[in-house]
Amino acid sequence: MANELTKEEKAQEVYAKQQEYVETLIADGTLPKIRMITRKQRKALDKANLNYLKLPITDKRNPFAVQEDCYDWILDTVYKEHDFSNLPNNVCLVFARMTFASTYQDELAEKN
Repeated sequence: MANELTKEEKAQEVYAKQQEYVETLIADGTLPKIRMITRKQRKALDKANLNYLKLPITDKRNPFAVQEDCYDWILDTVYKEHDFSNLPNNVCLVFARMTFASTYQDELAEKN
């Protein structure tokens, strides 16, 4: 069973498939192009206490609920012009996760 994937490899495979699917939705115009969160938006996210990378770990809130609230904020604030209402929630979560990840990556943002 040398071909069996580890949990991390399986998770990376799932993430890659999700990202590929979202990229097809961006290409066909169903979703807008991914933008990095601006500094002003990131500060507002922090002030709203929704940046899950900066929240203290407690037993009061479900970690998924905190993350989902963060992603809803991203969709509603960063992409105000786009209506996500009729898209599947899982697609919205992956799209917002990709936006959040792009904000904290090492590459510099290209000027729009």
